[in-house]
Amino acid sequence: MKKWVGVSIVFVIMCVWLLGTPAFSQQKFRIGTGIDPVYSNFYVAEALGLYKKYGVDAELKLFSRGGEALDALMAGEIHVTSNAEYPNVIAVEKNPEVVLIGLSCVAPHTMKLTARAEIKKPEDFLGKKIGSAIGSVTDYCFDKYFEKYRVDKSKVTYVNVAAPESVPLLDKGDIMAFFFWEPWPSKAIEVSGSKVHILGSSAQLGVYAAKLFMAVPRTYAEKNPEVIKGFLKAMAEAGEYIHKNPEESYKLVAKKIPTLTPETIGKMAADFSHRVRFLKEDLKNLDDVATWVVSKGRIKNVPDWTKAIETKYLKAVDPKAVE
Repeated sequence: MKKWVGVSIVFVIMCVWLLGTPAFSQQKFRIGTGIDPVYSNFYVAEALGLYKKYGVDAELKLFSRGGEALDALMAGEIHVTSNAEYPNVIAVEKNPEVVLIGLSCVAPHTMKLTARAEIKKPEDFLGKKIGSAIGSVTDYCFDKYFEKYRVDKSKVTYVNVAAPESVPLLDKGDIMAFFFWEPWPSKAIEVSGSKVHILGSSAQLGVYAAKLFMAVPRTYAEKNPEVIKGFLKAMAEAGEYIHKNPEESYKLVAKKIPTLTPETIGKMAADFSHRVRFLKEDLKNLDDVATWVVSKGRIKNVPDWTKAIETKYLKAVDPKAVE
């Protein structure tokens, strides 16, 4: 009996040792994204075989939205995803295992304030209902818009809606505006025609420029640094390919998002940057959103960015991409 107990203990120790060594990196590197052109470099890297080129045995899984992929990462189901500031701020505050390693996309004009035709200026929102995913980046954009243009938001009714619901609600007049990302603004124009119009993108209105930050599990990254660096190399090369070969890239992206044509993707992604980086201005984005989230009482403190951000992997790949 003692002999078998001893063997069992040795077996357990061996398993633990293997999980903590680089050999563990031979498992599939599971990537999770939403279904959106902002994830184009993830799709293009897969299509061009760039993950494999840099020694990463990757498996790409699509989620209905990026937030679901982030939940999966925190549950230990995937190894990397990318999201805008708000969900990342919540994630790093909730779970110290989540660490941000760089940007995958800057999309300054993807968020658009779309309204009924009778809404022409900021003060027209007074006494009206607006559609917003409460506690999300859409909520943030509306708050910043009303703050910038000195609209008393207590006199505006926020209706909690999901992005797909916003188009029919706006068409029927149940809400007077929404501040969602593409393709929903374009869908609203397609459905409602002259009944609605776009007042401007979040960047044009001076309230926000969307940035997607890549998150990984801290312990996994520390044990498998070469996998993380290989992944970042693939992402960087995919980003450069997109900028140099946009039309070919949009065709590859359309294979992942069959509901959109390459032409539609081209229009949506015309202003996107997929160059992997982490600059001081990007940290400011995170900090601004985190400060707003604290003001809403959703977290107690702004995260300690010295712990929540790790740029050593990106620095090793491209020192110029980090400030």
